[in-house]
Amino acid sequence: MVEHARKKLSRFLNVKTVAYMLILTSMIILAATIRLQPIKYGIYLYEYDPYFMYWFTKQLVEYGPGRWLELTADNVKNFWYPWGRNVVTTEYPGVPYLGYIAYQIVSPFIWWLSKEEKLMLICTVLPVVAGVLEVLAAYLIGEEIKDTKTGLFAAFLTAVLPSAIDRTIAGFYTKLGFGVMFFLYSIYFYIKMVKTVEYKRRKLVYSILAGLFLGLVGFTWGGYTYAVLAFSAYGLLILFMGMNDEKFTLNHTVTMVLALIILLLTPKIGIKGLTTLSGIAILVSLAALFLDMLLIRAKMDRVKRILILSCLALIFGSTYLLLVFQGVVKTLPGRMISIMFPWLRRQYVLFASVAEHAALSWDFIFYHLSPVFFLIPLGLVYLVLDRSKARYLVFIVAITSIYGFASAAYLAHLTGALAALVGAYGLTKLLDTFLTELTKKPPRKKKVRVFVKIDPVPIIAVTVLLMLIIAITVPVGIRAGNVAPTIVSPQMVSRGKNMAWIQALEYIKEHTPENAVIASWWDYGYYTAIVGKRTSICDNATLNSTQIRLMAWALMGNETYAADIFLKKFKMPPNASYVLVFEVFTRSWAREIGQYVLSPGRGGDISKAVAIINVGRLNTTEYYDPRTGALNWFSNKTRSALLFKLLAWGAYNVSLELGVPLFLGGYPFEAIPMEPLKIFKIEKVFYDVTSYAGIDLVVIVVLAKLDYQKYLELKETIAG
Repeated sequence: MVEHARKKLSRFLNVKTVAYMLILTSMIILAATIRLQPIKYGIYLYEYDPYFMYWFTKQLVEYGPGRWLELTADNVKNFWYPWGRNVVTTEYPGVPYLGYIAYQIVSPFIWWLSKEEKLMLICTVLPVVAGVLEVLAAYLIGEEIKDTKTGLFAAFLTAVLPSAIDRTIAGFYTKLGFGVMFFLYSIYFYIKMVKTVEYKRRKLVYSILAGLFLGLVGFTWGGYTYAVLAFSAYGLLILFMGMNDEKFTLNHTVTMVLALIILLLTPKIGIKGLTTLSGIAILVSLAALFLDMLLIRAKMDRVKRILILSCLALIFGSTYLLLVFQGVVKTLPGRMISIMFPWLRRQYVLFASVAEHAALSWDFIFYHLSPVFFLIPLGLVYLVLDRSKARYLVFIVAITSIYGFASAAYLAHLTGALAALVGAYGLTKLLDTFLTELTKKPPRKKKVRVFVKIDPVPIIAVTVLLMLIIAITVPVGIRAGNVAPTIVSPQMVSRGKNMAWIQALEYIKEHTPENAVIASWWDYGYYTAIVGKRTSICDNATLNSTQIRLMAWALMGNETYAADIFLKKFKMPPNASYVLVFEVFTRSWAREIGQYVLSPGRGGDISKAVAIINVGRLNTTEYYDPRTGALNWFSNKTRSALLFKLLAWGAYNVSLELGVPLFLGGYPFEAIPMEPLKIFKIEKVFYDVTSYAGIDLVVIVVLAKLDYQKYLELKETIAG
């Protein structure tokens, strides 16, 4: 026994294994270093959704793990005023519970920090840990589907690929990054289950682990629908490929049933998950596999089995569509339908209004996949040609995720590690072929009459070219991690620091009444509710499309119309109703007039105005010049819209402080007949200047308050 253990240890500690482990360790360190770059700007969360995850985690830390079930609309009133938010049924709790567990583990080791500082630090660093675990998962999967070299290539590419870095940089404490991590480990353990032949108990353990991680995807992220559909489609593929057997059916069932149980126990999904396409897909795929097993036992040949199953699939599909039209069962969420069928996107206006949901151009796709862009087709072909159950699973999840990414930008991270795996597989297959050709020697046996050896020069040239492409594009990934957290970013560029938002939110927290309600476009709802600690009307959860549409009407309407919506529809407190708007301006040299001017840039509410108008289903041509497509500042609609008036007058105040004229749409502010504010008063304008590439970026945040008395007087005047 001792001798056996010694031999096993000696095999593990051989030179090659140690070298591989050192290489893998260096890749993990590289991945962590790239993803930790935003910390140089300070300990902040990135984007908007992470702030809600932080708030949710804070609730668990302060009140205990059972707090989740208490977060109903009766107890959570700081979001979606005046209705509140039922967090239990509208949010996945996986990320907050990971943060809670991490806090309990790490907190004693950073005792010198306050509770809030500890939590913010943990929430900032935890996405990096998820990214490192994804690198490890890519290595493990690559090793399983081919060999250690494939695993190392996959790990390296995952470490440096911009799409893989995307949601795992410091501060990106949100669902997608952690959900993808769980998804990768469900794939890994499932492949281990498929490949294990001799040990039934070990095969069962791998099945359970795969199901557990697949269930955790649903406990964490709405993309569980995709994950479940991918596994279900894989089961059906194995069936139609004639590779089904009793062991596969039973172990696949263990995985899918365990995942389904976890999904049904997640309140946001619940028992209604059985009436959605994802739940139905699990049940149908399992039923098909078991029916196939019955037909196999009846000694029916493969062609007849597939014919029978195809007929049943046609009948079932028709029945499903009929039930969908009747409203008995649910279709996929609108977001997922828009991804699967991009031509239907116009029907989902709110979804289409978000930049990260837009379909991508080829240059953007190349940017995110650059080191493996040319290797992906090769890898996909080899995965199909090298017939095996394990490789077919990687093929399905890879090709579907790449399609999804091409349809919606935010799915870049889902594609990252999977694209790295496919690219690594294609690269190692190519290098193996090249190496075989380069080392090929003439056979000694005289009976072999034909011997062909490819000229080594083009082989070496192609290899060098591939290495150069990877070497040149890898720095792109390193730069992808070097971004400033959104809340301190100049917005127009990803680097540099700007404190305008921090100043505004600090002021809101310290100088507005506790019953204040802040109206803004939904993008900034989490900022005001969590950092500013004041109630918001709508936020990034986009739960209530009617409320968001009303907000669009208020921002694009005149002051009186906006006040009517705030007071009558949103029931905002008359003497504590605020509006928050923001835009990035540039201070640059204007050759035409020979001086510096302040003019709108992009990244804020003026930039988002088209989306706001579309969500409100308003007429774009009333605000924009149809000939040029530019915002028409001389239009009555534009000049009277609350959003544009607040930004124009706020920016004008900043221009006076900076000593440069304000230009809007190419015209000086004084030339535009902009009406003064009547019933909304600008309480304070916050701005900060960040210099970048010879241009000064001026982030301006405007906070205005409704003057209720003037509102009543104006209403009386109108009525009289």
